[in-house]
Amino acid sequence: YYRLADFAVISSVYDGMNLVAKEYVASQVDEKGVLILSELAGAAESLDGALLVNPYDLEAFSDNIKKALRMPEWEKRGRMKTLRTQVREENVYKWIGDILKEIDLLVSSKGRDERYLFNRLAELEPQLKDQPLTLFLDYDGTLTPIMDSPDLAVLSPETRALLLRLKDLTKLVIISGRSLAELRAMVDIPDLLYVGNHGAEICDGEAVSITHNPTSDQKLLPEFIMALRQSLTPIPGMLVEEKGITASIHFRQVPLNHLGTFFDLFWKTAETYKDHFRITKGKKVLEIRPLTAWNKGDAVEMILRTSDPGSFSIYVGDDTTDEDAYKVLREKGLSISVGRNPNSDYHLYRQTEIHLFLEQLVILLKKNKIEELQLSDQCENG
Repeated sequence: YYRLADFAVISSVYDGMNLVAKEYVASQVDEKGVLILSELAGAAESLDGALLVNPYDLEAFSDNIKKALRMPEWEKRGRMKTLRTQVREENVYKWIGDILKEIDLLVSSKGRDERYLFNRLAELEPQLKDQPLTLFLDYDGTLTPIMDSPDLAVLSPETRALLLRLKDLTKLVIISGRSLAELRAMVDIPDLLYVGNHGAEICDGEAVSITHNPTSDQKLLPEFIMALRQSLTPIPGMLVEEKGITASIHFRQVPLNHLGTFFDLFWKTAETYKDHFRITKGKKVLEIRPLTAWNKGDAVEMILRTSDPGSFSIYVGDDTTDEDAYKVLREKGLSISVGRNPNSDYHLYRQTEIHLFLEQLVILLKKNKIEELQLSDQCENG
């Protein structure tokens, strides 16, 4: 029945029917159906490409049903291809794993949010004692809030001041999906380690850049970007971010009535290059990366190999591209996500809490340093 239906209406008045929505999407192998989804359903946050409706707004609801019935084939294909990509990535194995992790955490915490970092901050103190710290901080969405345009994501003076203090207390690494050159210009603090392009570029603090990227794909990327620019020209609000080794296509400012066209044109163009590039979805952005390019986890692994063997590591991120780093740090350090993520050890509720965390970290590290100096003086004085 799902495959026969021209469209599916999921009109939940509270969170529910998420699996039904995804089952309908999974069944649309010919990519001809349309999903009309209540904005109150939990799946509405992750299913870009659906027509979102307020179930209490009857007039707008009926307008969307009319739109689904009259939607041209090319727009249906674009929306459904995007939906199917998301459902394929968030598959049953990932879903079950996430649920089991959450159940285990709920049982062990007896209702208290045990993974909220500020409920467990005291546990950090002994882990930071008597061992150097390697601190990895993601840029967009972590050190700065997510902005409508990437160039608006600027470090606040307060955050910059904290980074300068942490530079003297830790081995500090700033990591981002931005190009290495842009990231260094945005942060503009010398003698740090910088990782750009989701791990494909690394600067070791001595102006030496290491690039991990197959040359054949690197040559194809400008061609791919040019094709996207040409095909997506009619789309208002679309932003192409060229980063040398990778590229990002931002659609945060694309009007809702143009999303269908955007997805259709994007996937049609991307089909030609599918054997050379991996396309992943972030927060209102489609990331284009060569299949064999390093990810953030690869970069973290390399930096850890060159760090003090006795050091402790913390990674703070906010997006799906940070999950590779979270996995690397299992049993080796601590991972913190901005927003809940079952792959991280702890989480913060919102980006604005980062400043408080960094302040607390500075206090802990300075306290440890003072104690070390006092102990050293006592030993010298016999």
